[in-house]
Amino acid sequence: MEKRLRTLVGYHAGDEYVSSVTRIPSTDTEDRRYLHRDCWTLSSEYNQRINRVRGSLAPQGIRLSINSDLPEGLEQARTRDGPPLSPDLKKRFPRKHKRMQLSQQGR
Repeated sequence: MEKRLRTLVGYHAGDEYVSSVTRIPSTDTEDRRYLHRDCWTLSSEYNQRINRVRGSLAPQGIRLSINSDLPEGLEQARTRDGPPLSPDLKKRFPRKHKRMQLSQQGR
């Protein structure tokens, strides 16, 4: 009990390191924080998806602009050796592109 009393007296005296008080945010404040976190998460997911697409194309020697024209750009893309992208690699991108568009809509 004596230790608690010393802590309380120290806190009221202005000693910041004795104890800290946790304030529970209001519902409105928490809702605003959640919206901000959600926007940040969507932006982060979008960037991750772009980096994955670029990372998949880089070993082939391909650098494309990642935008709405990605599917058409993949059809015209050539590897550094000259041949077009393999069909297996082309199959991966429509799904990735669709996910990128969904995460971009939420931003």
